[in-house]
Amino acid sequence: MIDTLFKQILFLLIPFAYLSWFAWWSKSWIVFLPILVNLPSVITEQFPLTEEWKAIISSIFLFIMMLAFLIWQIWLLKKENKPT
Repeated sequence: MIDTLFKQILFLLIPFAYLSWFAWWSKSWIVFLPILVNLPSVITEQFPLTEEWKAIISSIFLFIMMLAFLIWQIWLLKKENKPT
């Protein structure tokens, strides 16, 4: 396991840069789905909680992020199909 927060951030920064480039190249932001899935567990690892509470908070955070992403995609689709 990566032991320090700095190393965790560095370890996540390199794939994030690649995903950003790929999203720009493919004109699709769905490639950030791995970040949406893994970010809650990375954030909750920093808190001094029991493993049970970390799992609960991580699940709630993941649900909220995925719901926000879905709402954003629906909003973009409606904006694109709106007659001008």
